[in-house]
Amino acid sequence: MSIDDMCEAVLQEMKVLSTPYSNISESPNIIRADISDSKDTSIMATPPLPRSTITIRPKKNKHPKTILFDRFKEFFHKELFDQFQYERPRMRAVISGGYGIKQLLENKYEVYNKVRTSDIDITFSTYKSTLALDNLYRHLSAKIQAFINTTTNPEDFKIKVINFGHAYVPLMDFHRDYVFMITYKDQDFIDVAITNQRISSRMLDRFASFKSGWPVKNTDYYLKEMLSLIYMETVPGVNDYCYAKRNPVTGEYSCKGVKDIYRSKVLCTVAKRKKYEGYCKIIKDITLQKLKNMPENKRDTYFSEVKKIISP
Repeated sequence: MSIDDMCEAVLQEMKVLSTPYSNISESPNIIRADISDSKDTSIMATPPLPRSTITIRPKKNKHPKTILFDRFKEFFHKELFDQFQYERPRMRAVISGGYGIKQLLENKYEVYNKVRTSDIDITFSTYKSTLALDNLYRHLSAKIQAFINTTTNPEDFKIKVINFGHAYVPLMDFHRDYVFMITYKDQDFIDVAITNQRISSRMLDRFASFKSGWPVKNTDYYLKEMLSLIYMETVPGVNDYCYAKRNPVTGEYSCKGVKDIYRSKVLCTVAKRKKYEGYCKIIKDITLQKLKNMPENKRDTYFSEVKKIISP
């Protein structure tokens, strides 16, 4: 997606987010399934969901890319869901970013069309898993190619691999090793990252995961993810790249910073825990225009308080 297209998508998303939130409430038919037990043995396989818990929405013709997303999650089902069945799986996985938030909102809260995204970010991890880094890299590399070979036009896909050399991410407290950047018809498709991120039962929402077919974080962890990005994008000295590229006012790709703020606003409408009240007030009270009108020194410290909640 070009920068112009991305900015237009963000503007459309902001228009959606400007509508009242009074219709955002959890359906009485939705079963809460947040995982609070930190022991990995608690994430054993879940029985099929009762039909009464699933809201049936009218079928629409799926976009070709959406069909490919569905095929990908079916092809990678074991890699994505072994962690729900085994105490020590081959690997762990979670969906990050906008697509994960979209799955959480739609499948847990029945909140639709509040987050729009055209690609998926999947993080695989060696944390408490049986596959070592090199073996996981080889496994995913072969599996991605095998998936592409099953499609009608494999020549439409391209893969770029970035080696981060076990780079440490201080704010997140994990190491990043590789990212497979997969494009489809020269458009972003799926990014597959390999890390040692601590993915555990505490991070995952079982109900949204089993309903969507993707390993989805719970509300707490998506909000922390977005607040972490905002902190890196807006506070100088935390992450020079994010501040230079994604700052919502001065960044080269400022639309990305704007997008993260607005997605945080949506998450704050469903994050009801008291510990988030102050931070969500900071998010809800701000607008892009307010940020632009602030003196630089005030703007650079506006989000500094969120560090208290996102630190490992």
